[in-house]
Amino acid sequence: APPEVIGGEPMRGQFPEVVYLTDQTGTVPCTGVLIAQHTVLTARHCLADGAGLESTTVRFGDDRKNPIFKTKVVAVEPMPENYPPDVTAPVASDLALVRLESQPSNVKPVSIASAARLAANAAVRVVGFGRSIVGVTERAAFGRKFSARLIVATNDCRGTVTRRSSGETLDDKDFYLCDPNEIVAAGRIDKGTRRPADTCKGDSGGPAYVSLLRPSAPGQNFERAFERTGILNYAVAGITSRGIRSGHIRSSDEWSCGQGSIYTRLSE
Repeated sequence: APPEVIGGEPMRGQFPEVVYLTDQTGTVPCTGVLIAQHTVLTARHCLADGAGLESTTVRFGDDRKNPIFKTKVVAVEPMPENYPPDVTAPVASDLALVRLESQPSNVKPVSIASAARLAANAAVRVVGFGRSIVGVTERAAFGRKFSARLIVATNDCRGTVTRRSSGETLDDKDFYLCDPNEIVAAGRIDKGTRRPADTCKGDSGGPAYVSLLRPSAPGQNFERAFERTGILNYAVAGITSRGIRSGHIRSSDEWSCGQGSIYTRLSE
């Protein structure tokens, strides 16, 4: 599957803390998010098969081809060290810290959302780079920053799901193939155009944001949190890890992306 936030909206100066990571060949693109000075959080599996630190760059801006700032990686700290190489199976912590040589002075790091703030949000806004179908007749764009709003199916993989067709009830961990350290956000497919909205390969390492604004009514103030006000009214609750592989979700005649994705949870 191609790298993409599919069905997303192109960004123009929004989320400047979300970055594009790649090696010199550009064949291993991933996304990351600035969480502290000179420190980017990304997915551990993005770095497992990389070409090495000497060829890895981090780019700030909306377009990988025209970054507003580019810097080298000086260190990588995987978390944890015993991360399994098979990322198609549930993992405990698909996270890594990337230390940067420098960063733009006007880009603020984003904070980590608390468990309570995650629980207060029924949706997340995901951000990532890659190819994204932004219109039925438009050509797909690649290497640009896109964002989409997705509904949270479970924020801790500890609930249950009842199948409408059979009435069978399954634990989240069996239905989504997730674990308690993970968030699952539902993808969606437009029945008319068959265009999905979801994260996919290449969005790995990108943030799943929640609003820090207190809603005065259900769903209210969510999108307001992401307006360009100069104040970060949002925080990162999870990092894009992988698409849902469960046979309960996917079938051979469906899009490989658009069925939902799994995000490594950052709060306990």
